[in-house]
Amino acid sequence: MQIKSTQLFVIFILVAIVQVSIPVKMIYQRESVLKYGTVYKFKTQPIDPADPFRGRYVQLHFDANIYKTQETNWKNDEPIYVSFIKDGNGFAQIEDVTKEAPNNETYVLAKVTSYVKWRNELHINYGIERFYMKETKAKAAEIKYIESESDSISHAVYATVYVKAGEAVLDNVFIDDIPIGDVVE
Repeated sequence: MQIKSTQLFVIFILVAIVQVSIPVKMIYQRESVLKYGTVYKFKTQPIDPADPFRGRYVQLHFDANIYKTQETNWKNDEPIYVSFIKDGNGFAQIEDVTKEAPNNETYVLAKVTSYVKWRNELHINYGIERFYMKETKAKAAEIKYIESESDSISHAVYATVYVKAGEAVLDNVFIDDIPIGDVVE
């Protein structure tokens, strides 16, 4: 059975539409979170590793990666819903961690990294712990951060993260309210 050239052309067009629609949908979701999501400042401490496939990035560890709870029924890699509120300084604080989606918009679908029973600590991964930078700036950013931590003056290091209905988008990382990319220029 021979397929006609018009049928091949139609199949080609359909495949092309599917291939284009997937990245367009991903971009739209990210932009929607940035436009309509709630912005939080996450306190963090960067370190600078490298990913040979994606380049240089600043590895972030958020204060909100750890949640104190008496509940012990957690499994590694289990999906969880983390709701946030802002403290008096505008920084993100975990309001609640549940296994069901909450009724508000300010939550992130995350995963359990581990539960440390003797400390009553739930360790959480949000999937936004890597901030990619230009290769030429990432190492300098880490050095600047280490220098700022070793002097006698306290420096505020935080990331801005937009949150909307389960999605989180890492926007930028700041040292003393200056974007980390500008700190190293």
